[in-house]
Amino acid sequence: MKLDSELQTLSADLDEMASEAGLSQEKAQRAMIDAARLADELRTEQDAAQTLERERRLLEAQVKDMQSRLDDAEQNALKGGKKAMGKMDTRIRELESEIDAENRRLTDAQKGL
Repeated sequence: MKLDSELQTLSADLDEMASEAGLSQEKAQRAMIDAARLADELRTEQDAAQTLERERRLLEAQVKDMQSRLDDAEQNALKGGKKAMGKMDTRIRELESEIDAENRRLTDAQKGL
């Protein structure tokens, strides 16, 4: 009887260990599935980060190019503005000379009357 009792105890212990081993195996399987899912998510995030970094570099290059073009346009506008101002100054002096000449003619004409 004592042997039967020990055999039953050992059998119960074995059943309990087998049950725990099965639970541990299920937990390990779930952990492996979670790890694989997390690895996929990580790869997806890394790909997205690389794409964003490429787009950021492209945008920075475009901003640099646009800034250069803006600087060139501003320089050309300044040159064109200075040139136009020079032409206007010349024309103003010409018109002032014409007004002075016209005023002298008018004064001469009035003296002659």
